[in-house]
Amino acid sequence: HLSNNLVDIVLMDYRLGDYTGVELIQELMAAGSEIPFVLLAGAGTRAIDLEAMESGAVDYLDKQGLTSTALDRTIRYSVERARTQTREREANRFYRSLVEQTPAAFFISAYNDYASKSYISPQMASLLDEDSSDDISSWLDRVNVDDRMAIAAQIEFCDRTGQRSSISYRMHKHDGSLIWVQEEAVLVHDDSGRPLHWHGVIYDITARKQAEEQLRTREVELQKSNVALARSNRALQDFVYIASHDLKGPLVTIVGMATMLQNDFNEALTQDGQSYLERIIANSVKMRQLLEDILEISRVGQEESDVRDMSKVDLNVVVSDVCDHLRSQLDERHATVTTEVTLPTVTSNQVQLFRAFTNIIDNAIKYTPPTRKPRIVIRATDLGDDWEIAVSDNGAGFPLEGREQAFAMFQRLPNGKSMNPHGTGMGLTIVARIIELNGGRCWISDSDDSGTTVRMILPKLATRPENQGWVLPS
Repeated sequence: HLSNNLVDIVLMDYRLGDYTGVELIQELMAAGSEIPFVLLAGAGTRAIDLEAMESGAVDYLDKQGLTSTALDRTIRYSVERARTQTREREANRFYRSLVEQTPAAFFISAYNDYASKSYISPQMASLLDEDSSDDISSWLDRVNVDDRMAIAAQIEFCDRTGQRSSISYRMHKHDGSLIWVQEEAVLVHDDSGRPLHWHGVIYDITARKQAEEQLRTREVELQKSNVALARSNRALQDFVYIASHDLKGPLVTIVGMATMLQNDFNEALTQDGQSYLERIIANSVKMRQLLEDILEISRVGQEESDVRDMSKVDLNVVVSDVCDHLRSQLDERHATVTTEVTLPTVTSNQVQLFRAFTNIIDNAIKYTPPTRKPRIVIRATDLGDDWEIAVSDNGAGFPLEGREQAFAMFQRLPNGKSMNPHGTGMGLTIVARIIELNGGRCWISDSDDSGTTVRMILPKLATRPENQGWVLPS
């Protein structure tokens, strides 16, 4: 029973036969017993009493003059003291286990002497590849010389103010290599608020520092790549602009001379000659339109004013201006443009939005079969931070399998050439470029041969996307 701690307290005489009370206490304490022992001794046994206390007894009682009150008080005191000691031992075991199992190194420093570590847990030896913490003669000697000034300033600040310490620095391992460590420490006070000592932890952050350095290196490389890419894009856009502009001159001359030849000498030409001349003029006109479209897409976003001149734009005004601009085409086809609701005001570039809506409405007119009167309906849906603008028509429709390529350059409907011989397949490319530069995106929603719906997302607040490009929703 005694070895299994199945009793609360033991009171025993010194003489027990084969055992003495002191011998029994010593044997049980060696076996790990936590039971409180009270030794009963006779008069004139002071030496025995001291021996019992040194062996682990919590108290002793003189049998002569023993009263029930004294016995009751001793039992209660001894049991409570033993329970307190048990709780303290359990707490110590818990914290020792925590210290020994945690990969970080714990330390204790005296108040007003933060630099001197009065205790360093075994994990510090592991951090520095030492055999034991006893081999670490001086903690400061292990700190990298380039970091010692910062450490000294931190120590002085903490000792002077008592504020929490938090600093990272490099330490030398046993083989001379460096590791990064993070140190955190707090000043512990007693119940009256008097400072006692510093409790702190040191842990290895080498992997984190290496990752941060790699990230910084990649950021620098990415910035250089972005600068180079921007320079390359600018050069390419300048080339496209210059080449397209310079090619327009010869084309204008070709069209002009061919037209004059057709007007002045058409009757002198054979039927084949007249056909060749007509094909020269038609293809030259188409080439001129293609150059105009390339010039327009190269200009989108080129001008600083286009990029920076963001303002409140009333889409009702934009649509009205587009209809006035396309009035002759609308009247010729008896086309109508209506809005189901009052269109919102967005933060964007008004000139660019005018271009975008012009291309969409112009496409709707041109790609509606001649047997139908074009009907274009514009809707707006509030999405919280954005507006979704949908422009629907009753035209030829966009095939499902071609929707994802609708905004690529030179992509046209299968029957687009017959419906719009002079089209270049650049209209929706220009629209997408404009919408993305204004912080939005656009796509072709489900459609059939009864029409096409172009949907656009425009932010309520001005924004500029990091990556230029549009995303097609699934």
